[in-house]
Amino acid sequence: MTFQLGWLRIQLILFYQLVGITSNRPEALVQLRYRHLKLTLIRDYNSPRPRLFIELTAEFTKGFLGMKDVNEFKIPEIIYDPTLVLSPHTFLLGMLFKVQAFKSPSIVSPEKLYSLIVLNRMNEQQLPLKDELSDDFVFYQTVETACGVALARQLQLSSDSVRYRIKIGGQITGFAQVTKPYVLRDGAAKALNESPDNIYRGQAPQRDLMRFACSISRSIDPRRPRKLTTEVRGDSKGEEKYQKTIRRLRSEKQRQRRLLLVDLVDRFKKEQPVINSERQLSGKVVDEDTRDALERSDHLTPEHLLLIDAILTLPETSLENESRRRITAINAITEHCGVKEGPAPRRIQRGRPVKVDGPLVIKAKEPDPLSGAIRSIKGENRPTKCFVCLRNPSLTLRERVASYATPGSLSRHFLRKHVSKLQGGACINCQICKIKLENRLQLLIHAERVHGTVSRGPAERLII
Repeated sequence: MTFQLGWLRIQLILFYQLVGITSNRPEALVQLRYRHLKLTLIRDYNSPRPRLFIELTAEFTKGFLGMKDVNEFKIPEIIYDPTLVLSPHTFLLGMLFKVQAFKSPSIVSPEKLYSLIVLNRMNEQQLPLKDELSDDFVFYQTVETACGVALARQLQLSSDSVRYRIKIGGQITGFAQVTKPYVLRDGAAKALNESPDNIYRGQAPQRDLMRFACSISRSIDPRRPRKLTTEVRGDSKGEEKYQKTIRRLRSEKQRQRRLLLVDLVDRFKKEQPVINSERQLSGKVVDEDTRDALERSDHLTPEHLLLIDAILTLPETSLENESRRRITAINAITEHCGVKEGPAPRRIQRGRPVKVDGPLVIKAKEPDPLSGAIRSIKGENRPTKCFVCLRNPSLTLRERVASYATPGSLSRHFLRKHVSKLQGGACINCQICKIKLENRLQLLIHAERVHGTVSRGPAERLII
């Protein structure tokens, strides 16, 4: 599952955590604003370091049968947490440091935050957020601008998009049941589910075993089909119902695909246990799982791998090392919030390495590709590189120095990605020339006269 920006991935993980802790509906959590958050360091008499608390006020709850009292959830930070994946403090702090949300001008990094203590004769140290962020949403959307994808703090994240992401995430994980927000709400432990036979016999309930037996984690199988292959999809093209109108054609295809997927899942339930047993007895299960894991890892970007390495760490033995572990994770989350993820990259078939005979030749150091690309857009000939993308820090080096086949291809990219996204009243900076372009007209003139990017379409000719 890919996102336009790393921020969307981080905030979705935080959303899952808060739904599981507070049991609130998605419609209530997406309306959460920064004024509903309160962070406090509270003295812990069993530890030399204070404990960080997140106090969350659920204001927009269901109003059926009249208004209800506002619930305030106090979420303490768990020291020596076995996994930071379930730590809302780590992910929330990573987001807060990305937008520099703390009111104190000195709290600009997790190192500064974790160096704070509670003063003598006091039991708490409040950490207020900036007043100008009070009405901004905690979970918000992104918009496409002339310089790429940007955060839109005033656009509330829709609950429908969250439900869709939860459903797709469950399919990717391999759950047999359809995942939805109410799965997290219904996850509270019930005494009857802990082991009813041991309850009436007066014995200790087998909580761990029964909790696993009653959970949806029992059905996880990453190989469960969730999409139709091209071969299977082509089997449903010859039916007579598809020869009518275009609208009925599309709707019938979609219906048949859903039924076919249900049939595949049903056959999977019946046949896969036998296949698993045969593979296990033949000694092929470990090799296949290892190969599948390596294939799936090809879709992860280096930034994503660094985030996973920082989050999936074991608890430390000392308080100082545990603080350093959390600081590293928060810094990784903050860095990932600005990463432009985009679609999954195409997998490249790599051949076997060629054996080289003779002495090893050391290649000379290659010149900086970014400097060479900048020089290419300052010549007299029409360039094939985009001057706006070259100085865009949110893009990878490969995307910044990308060369188009012809100057005409560059012009189409320039109009589609930059000019069309520059709406009325918006401005853009040319980072190469260090000047500010106030509107679309100035951008088009500057692109043609200074950087040689000609983009005179029918509408642009009237403007210039």
